[in-house]
Formats: sequence, C-alpha cells, structure tokens
Amino acid sequence: MKKIITGVLLLFVVATIGFVVYKKTTGKAGKLEIKEKDRIVYYFHATKRCYTCNLIEKQVKKSLDTNFSKELADGTIKFVSVNLDKSENEHFVNDFKLKGRVVVLAYMLEGKAVYKRMDDVFKRVREGDAFLDYVKNEVNTFLLKRN
Repeated sequence: MKKIITGVLLLFVVATIGFVVYKKTTGKAGKLEIKEKDRIVYYFHATKRCYTCNLIEKQVKKSLDTNFSKELADGTIKFVSVNLDKSENEHFVNDFKLKGRVVVLAYMLEGKAVYKRMDDVFKRVREGDAFLDYVKNEVNTFLLKRN
C-alpha cells in the first residue's frame, strides 16, 4: 500500500512540475494585450544595453514628457519599455515583426493591432531636437491622428 501511495504522489509531483514548465513556456507567449482605447509607445530593448540604446529610451521619454504630458497623465498615451530577452516578451517579435531594438507605436482598431515601427531611431537618436520632433510628429500623426 505504501508503494502505491508513494507512486501516486510521485506521479502527482511530476505532473505538477510538467504543467508549471508548460505554462511558463507557452502560457504568455503570443498574446498581445492592447485595449481598444490604448495608444502605446513601446521601446523594445535587450537586457544588456549600450549607450545608444539607453539614449533612445531617454530621448523618447523626453519627447513624450515635453509634448504629451497631458496625454500621459490621463492615460491617452502609455510608454512601455519591454525587455525582449525575457521569455514572456518573445511574442512581440512576431506581433510587430521586429528585427532589432526599436520603438513601436501601437493601438487597436476593431480588435486588430495597428502598429508602426520607427525603424530608424538608431540612425536619428543623435539629432537632438530633430529627434524629439521626429517622435512628436510620429505620435501625432499615427497614434493621435493629428496633423
């Protein structure tokens, strides 16, 4: 009887561990969670970041804080920094067809994600005020539909 109980308990432990591993590797992947009213500015980066990677995030935040402080405060625009090295964030690579570290503007329209990659942020980040204006103009025209 002890062998049967031990066997059942061991089987239960193995099944539980298997379930936890399965959930960790598949549970969150592939699910993009944007609400219909959300307007999100994502910055995708790695765990280890160079000076330029940090500068991009800093300058994007500066442009948003300077030009969209009201929208940030009331939640119309959200800034989200995402570490792509974390397994739960891997789905973003497919969701937004990412090829590297980049800024992405995204919102939902009729249940589908609409997005724009700002692929040239690395080239433009050292342009000073022109970079801040670039971010401002993209957010205005794409996320807020303003000219």
